[in-house]
Amino acid sequence: MQQFGMLTLGSRLKRLSDYLFAEVQEIYLQCDVPISSTYFPILRLLHGTGGLSVMEIAESLHLSHPAVSKQTVKMLKEKLLEKTTDSDDQRRSLLSLSEKGLDAMNKVEPVLEEMKVVIEQFTDFSSDNFMAGLAALEERVLSKGLANKVIDRLSPFNIVELSRHHEKSFYDLNMAWLERYFPSQISEHDLALLESPFKICLSIWWKSVGRNTRNE
Repeated sequence: MQQFGMLTLGSRLKRLSDYLFAEVQEIYLQCDVPISSTYFPILRLLHGTGGLSVMEIAESLHLSHPAVSKQTVKMLKEKLLEKTTDSDDQRRSLLSLSEKGLDAMNKVEPVLEEMKVVIEQFTDFSSDNFMAGLAALEERVLSKGLANKVIDRLSPFNIVELSRHHEKSFYDLNMAWLERYFPSQISEHDLALLESPFKICLSIWWKSVGRNTRNE
């Protein structure tokens, strides 16, 4: 849509918004966070302010009253919010986080920290032209993906020394890769190596020693 310039600004922003909502939902799903990505602004607001009416939420977030009302009805059904009567005005209802909502916000906090880092990386560029900046943001977000980068940051891996009890896992992992990408090219030599991962390590080490010796 970039070729149409400003004429598709709304469509491009909506596409970017829809994509980010979907990516965040995927992150929540993998991290077992029991909320919808569309609920977050309201949850975040109530987490910081306490009880508010629907009108106050709408005014604070600059959203329409019907949009907030529709979202909060869903959140009440999912028991993320609870409704109470204002002690100063019995005609006024207040919405606040339930115990489930508070637990969800506490659980999502480390996810948000990593998400913030990745989004800052996506937006770390300078441009004096809004449309050029939008194009750069689209390229980074739509091509690189948000969910995978955040999940990778939330799931650091440790490098451990190869030992005998890793042999089966080593075989299964590499065999799955060969069967998927090179099913007709698996040789007896491949099978022999996979059954003896220490021979592979020794071969790599010997080549490295030989190269270093030659360099000396």
